[in-house]
Amino acid sequence: MNAAPLGVFDSGIGGLTVARALFERLPRESVIYFGDTARVPYGPKSPDTVRRYSAEILAYLLHRGVKAVVVACNTSTAHALDHLKGRSTVSGRRGRSRAAPTSAPSRRCVLMRASTPSPARCSCRW
Repeated sequence: MNAAPLGVFDSGIGGLTVARALFERLPRESVIYFGDTARVPYGPKSPDTVRRYSAEILAYLLHRGVKAVVVACNTSTAHALDHLKGRSTVSGRRGRSRAAPTSAPSRRCVLMRASTPSPARCSCRW
């Protein structure tokens, strides 16, 4: 088992529902959560700005040694996924999060993990 932590990020605190679901379903995993409350909300920001913010957070999480990154921000998923995949050695998959009963049915997350010989699997379908 890889002892490295999982990384989760959102533009604010909404992604904590995703982190909570990870704790519930993967109790032996550690999680580094990055909530970008200094620059929230991402929605009205330009796609270029969202890509820049998301890349900065991804770099931070990868520097911390995470084995996977869950992008729990809808706006980052929409504007930055391809950009993130192009700037990293991790692969990305889209998934629908059912992290908590209070999360909207359309909430999306993206699992990015270090590439292996087998295809990356999205484990966002909790």
